[in-house]
Amino acid sequence: MENERSTVGWNIVEQNTGEYGKENVNDVKKNFPVLGKWEVEFGFGEIWSRPQLDMKQRELITLAALTVLGDSRRALDHHIRGALKVGLTPAEISEVLLHCVGYIGFPRAMNALYIMKDVFDELGIELPKE
Repeated sequence: MENERSTVGWNIVEQNTGEYGKENVNDVKKNFPVLGKWEVEFGFGEIWSRPQLDMKQRELITLAALTVLGDSRRALDHHIRGALKVGLTPAEISEVLLHCVGYIGFPRAMNALYIMKDVFDELGIELPKE
């Protein structure tokens, strides 16, 4: 049964990541139904729907947070795609990940940059040179 938070959440997933995001969330819902419900209703339907930040700002923050975690390949892949879809440039995404190195160290930043590279390679996007 879908409620308002679920509808809002699904709209944000679709807006930010399109079919890739919907497939990703549906995979979570299939394997872990309660977690998938929380992801859509709370994560996107409550947190991401708040009006104080736009989607670009939210993706920038999320990219930095996932980079800091250092072990979030699936989520970082998802949000790099989302960042591109909401209008961030490859250079802006790269810069966010590079910016984190001074706070978290080279290994975690490097992991994030290689995840970014994999996504960019798959999508045919050239890596920023600076």
